[in-house]
Amino acid sequence: MKLLCFRMQGLIVPLLIFVLLAQSCKKDSTSTTDSFSNLDRKSILSSIATNVVIPETKAFESSAKSLQTESDSFQSHPTLAGLLSLKSKWKIALLSWRMIEFLELGPMENATSGIIADIDYGYTRPSDLSSLPASNDIETLLSRSALVSSSTLDSFGAKVKGFSAIEYLLFSLTSSDQQVLSSYITGNSAKVRLSYLQALCNQLADRAAIISSGWDPAKGNYTSTFVKADGRDINSSFGKLINALVKENEILKNERTSRSLGKLNSGIHQPEAIENRISAASWESVQASIQGMKNIFEGNISGMPASPGIDDLLNELNSQFEGGQKLSEVTEGQFNLTIAKTQGQSVSMYESAKSNPALIENLYNELKKLLVLIKVDMTSNVGVLLTYTDNDGD
Repeated sequence: MKLLCFRMQGLIVPLLIFVLLAQSCKKDSTSTTDSFSNLDRKSILSSIATNVVIPETKAFESSAKSLQTESDSFQSHPTLAGLLSLKSKWKIALLSWRMIEFLELGPMENATSGIIADIDYGYTRPSDLSSLPASNDIETLLSRSALVSSSTLDSFGAKVKGFSAIEYLLFSLTSSDQQVLSSYITGNSAKVRLSYLQALCNQLADRAAIISSGWDPAKGNYTSTFVKADGRDINSSFGKLINALVKENEILKNERTSRSLGKLNSGIHQPEAIENRISAASWESVQASIQGMKNIFEGNISGMPASPGIDDLLNELNSQFEGGQKLSEVTEGQFNLTIAKTQGQSVSMYESAKSNPALIENLYNELKKLLVLIKVDMTSNVGVLLTYTDNDGD
């Protein structure tokens, strides 16, 4: 050691600085690990389940059941008032779904098949949004003479099920409400159309009940499993939640906004890739998706008393952004800025994509900023492994 000091005197100070920095980094890393280990993580997960997930899944179940009940009445006596009520209740159910669509845990574990595909094919195959609703397939189905039952619907492909199929049957870009109503009263396909609508609403209500029951502590009680998995490994609840937030943000940024702007198709604009364009519910639909993410982040539903969420986890870990700002506060602010870009729009998103794409571009830019905060800052500060990756190269 003495020989090293004698021959390398000029490097002694830099070497000491390097060693001290290395020790400091090691200490910070250990401190972060210790901080996470010492947190009451189960309380945060319990709060998210109790104050956000369970109320929202129950709200989805209730709204889907209300749509089903209205469909039953419409089946026996189709009227214009009944059609308008169906459209209203479809929209309420859709927005309830948007709040929870990304929660690929428990009863919604596998988003690429099964229960979620029956509800929302667009979420399982977002790159296919421009082909939804599957009008040709739906019209082929309606041309059949056989009525559609819940059992026969189970054998159909996902493209002709769920919210997009119901939207196609209730709304139109070219026909009036009275003309839509007439399609359920006169013509060769009227009875098939009525049976198909009822089967779709029945299936939606059934799938919503499965999701709600799965989380309900008195029934499936996935909540217990969710709270116990309080680590940050790939199978932990924090790991799954943060990856779900990343995936939802990617889908919103890429498929539900930028594809219409031509960013994923060599500059060719695709207004038809706007989801829920027939019902003109696109802005509200996107807003509900972002609000659902924000609710998980904050651990409470907007307007309800504050309760522990991922933001509190970041605070306990002393997670900071540039300039010493709390990462939780910066992220919450970005959620608010992003949601604001969906509000107060006088023209549908579909029409905006055709005539004023700058409105969608503004939303896209805010979604990009939000994605960095979640995908980079939040993920690294919590220490979870990012397993979801997109393929857009952006």
